[in-house]
Amino acid sequence: MSKTAKASLVADEPLRPVQMFKAMKQKVFRLLEAEAKMNVAERRAQQWQLLFQIDGHGQYIVGKGGVNTMFYKVGDAERELCLPADLLDKIDTWVALAGQITYCIMRDGKVIKRNLSESEAKTYKKAQVGDYLCSISDGKRRRLMKMSKGLMGKSAWKPYEKKATK
Repeated sequence: MSKTAKASLVADEPLRPVQMFKAMKQKVFRLLEAEAKMNVAERRAQQWQLLFQIDGHGQYIVGKGGVNTMFYKVGDAERELCLPADLLDKIDTWVALAGQITYCIMRDGKVIKRNLSESEAKTYKKAQVGDYLCSISDGKRRRLMKMSKGLMGKSAWKPYEKKATK
């Protein structure tokens, strides 16, 4: 058994959104690959759909309804029809969006400003000494910088250093 197969059997935590979207694309691609080996009558008779519940993103349904008729449905939105290549492109878009990093400013354990770009976060005028600049990716928040007083009394972002526990 490979290391990755062993790791997936041992890992108890859910897959991150990017991993889920990549798994979705892989399953769709494999189903399309299997259908490519069928004749037109067999492909016409075969229909399928896959349901994915992705943490922080909601419910996604992708499937095939005819020879070349694919569809996707996100949450409560209407079902969108497309060609196989278009569905694979759409899933690539979801992968890219799920992997995006946004930034936020935190004060006293609470987010005070969210959905910032890195430059917006670093130039946020209302930041106070003790605030944290955090990155958010795959639903996980990481402290990157802390607002500190400089030598001349001017506030500035300094790299965050996690305190060692005894």
